[in-house]
Amino acid sequence: MKKISFAFIAWVGALFADGPGYLRNSYNPAVCNGANVWVDVDVLYWKPWEKALVATNRQSSVFFTDDFTQMPVVHPHFQWDLGYRVSAGYLFSSHCWSVEGSWTHYTSWISQHLSTNGNPFEGMFPIWSLASDVIPGDYVFESDLKWKISINMLDLQLNRFFALFQCLEINPFLGLRSAWIKQHGDVSYDGGMFLIGILTPGVSLNGTDFIQMKNNYWGMGPRVGIAPRVMIGKRFGLNAEAAITGLYGFFKIYQNETYLDTTRFFVKGHRNRFRWIADFAAGTQWKTLFDCERYALTFKVDWEYHIFWHQFELTTDDFDLISHNRDLSTQGVTFSARFDF
Repeated sequence: MKKISFAFIAWVGALFADGPGYLRNSYNPAVCNGANVWVDVDVLYWKPWEKALVATNRQSSVFFTDDFTQMPVVHPHFQWDLGYRVSAGYLFSSHCWSVEGSWTHYTSWISQHLSTNGNPFEGMFPIWSLASDVIPGDYVFESDLKWKISINMLDLQLNRFFALFQCLEINPFLGLRSAWIKQHGDVSYDGGMFLIGILTPGVSLNGTDFIQMKNNYWGMGPRVGIAPRVMIGKRFGLNAEAAITGLYGFFKIYQNETYLDTTRFFVKGHRNRFRWIADFAAGTQWKTLFDCERYALTFKVDWEYHIFWHQFELTTDDFDLISHNRDLSTQGVTFSARFDF
């Protein structure tokens, strides 16, 4: 029993000792006679998802219903889009502590057009028409949605490397994150309750209902996480990461609906809110040292998933057609290249 206790104490002591030589086989290699500095460039190929983002629902017959809110909503098709992340860091002489900063930028555009294709006997409900006179019996023939999501995150964190075994490395980290999450969109409805016709000869009626919306959030708060890595030989490895961030910031909200140059609904304001962000990643890496281990080059391919809780703060309809799940998430592949010198 005493031998086990002494072995455990020795093992714990080794965790806090200076980094062992085989740490140069990890993702954070200790290059020889270097400046202990690295730069990292990531290419993001992600796809967003936001369940609350809809423009209208499925079509109903104008002859067989007087409540067009009964049909389920139609979600837009979310696209895969490119983004980037740039990072830089410094590895302290102990080879166990490091500090790094990173900037992540991702933008995605979403569009959707739904139509009854000229059929005057089918209609859809105008979900974002929030005027007080809207009733379940209202319907439109055309619906257009254009939406832009922009995510920027600035991270600064301190890492500590623990070599549990010769092939297993555990890297807890603590830092600070600032996030800007902007969502801008336009929705338009035509036909049905928004009639198109001619008032008098030469004077036409513009029957398009326009809705402009902005849902911008900025927040800052602590971020904590862990990044385990398994080294397979001297070049290959498996890596993962999980982190949670608590942000306190504010939403800037804007909603404006106009029809025939008349404002039907308008909201504008600031709302202070606390929000959470969770980050998950897993993948593989390949690393090589060259010039007598003076430099190191590492490539990674990861699958990342990020969830931004309660990011949809806009005023919604009174018919519960917009989901109460207002989370924004992104997921996809990240390709990374890192140079240590």
